[in-house]
Amino acid sequence: MSRPDFTDGTGPDRPLMIGTAEHVAEKLVRLHDVVGYDRVQLLADWGGLPPGRVRESVHRLGREIAPAVRAAIDPTRKEPA
Repeated sequence: MSRPDFTDGTGPDRPLMIGTAEHVAEKLVRLHDVVGYDRVQLLADWGGLPPGRVRESVHRLGREIAPAVRAAIDPTRKEPA
């Protein structure tokens, strides 16, 4: 993938979910608003990230991104303690 294609893919309404936890959560909420998905498939090692970075990404998804997306989609939902 070329650098311009990569950069284009990370834009607000583009498919690559790369960025801060807030950025990714916002993109996932926008995507839900458009297509109403009920699950997301994750490719956490895209680009050959080292294993430690992949683990960090997966943990960030569970700790920060998923709860933020669920709260935005259904503000009445209670997260487990």
